[in-house]
Amino acid sequence: MDNPKVVICMSTYNGEKFLAQQLDSFIAQTHQNWRLIVHDDGSTDSTKQILARYADLDDRVRVVDDEGHLGIKRAFLSLLSKEDAELYAFSDQDDVWHEDKLAVLVARLRGEDPSVPTLIYSRFDEIDAQNQILPDRSSQAVYSTRLKDFLLINTATGCTCMVNHALRDQLIRPLTSLRLSAIHMHDWWAALVASALGQVIFVNQKLVSYRQHGNNVLGAPTGGRFLKRFGRFLEFRESRIVDSGTKQAGELLRLYGPQLSVDQTQLVAGVADLFHGWAPIKKQRFLKRQGLFIRSKFLNIETILLLWMFPSQRRRVFSRNEV
Repeated sequence: MDNPKVVICMSTYNGEKFLAQQLDSFIAQTHQNWRLIVHDDGSTDSTKQILARYADLDDRVRVVDDEGHLGIKRAFLSLLSKEDAELYAFSDQDDVWHEDKLAVLVARLRGEDPSVPTLIYSRFDEIDAQNQILPDRSSQAVYSTRLKDFLLINTATGCTCMVNHALRDQLIRPLTSLRLSAIHMHDWWAALVASALGQVIFVNQKLVSYRQHGNNVLGAPTGGRFLKRFGRFLEFRESRIVDSGTKQAGELLRLYGPQLSVDQTQLVAGVADLFHGWAPIKKQRFLKRQGLFIRSKFLNIETILLLWMFPSQRRRVFSRNEV
């Protein structure tokens, strides 16, 4: 794998403000053997015109515009099937890739068994709308590679991820039967499948400037941010994360169950069953025994409180916080 082809998958929607910067960062990559496949999900601004201009300038850019509205989850997963390559990368429409992003990830994968489904991801820095780097919050970050760590929360940010051909095949094989409502987002799902069927690799290097727009749940640990988080906690707003985790666990078991080991099956089934019925003590013991508590005080407290709620109360909470 000296010079593997990397297919970059991007879904756009009204991204005219920052799209050109992102596309320019692809062109500036030191690893030049890449192809960009873009699905536009119904933009009404100049996004399509920007894409067409870059496609005219660079034949590595290909726009897929014949599938209509797909939504972000289906768009990204379906893009994996559009072209054969050794490697695939996910990209947002508004970030900026560091010029060595592809080169670093490709180099780290060199020597890995290509038959093992693999997802690799890295750290990132954060920028605002003016491209100014935001305060570093690395001390708060958690970077996981194990199945148990991906069951209730995701740590692999999509814009930093690359997957190999073996994982790509595992992701697209059941795509027609995949229940999209059961997965939170394409990057979390890809990391979950990789950690169950193969491996997840973390590169401790910042390779993407991840743009923040001011609406992110997580942010700098200021007093105002804490009060916002605490307010969301009081409303159980973060419960959708662990709820998504349990649903994804059930979907993983349904689609890939025969490929899981006995221990994996027991672990995944326990998470899938977490909010079914009412057995709070038993399920708290399961979480503790498996080491599944999340590195977030708010989420851990919410999870325990949810376990003690009657099923009808939980359903109301989850329904209120659906996105």
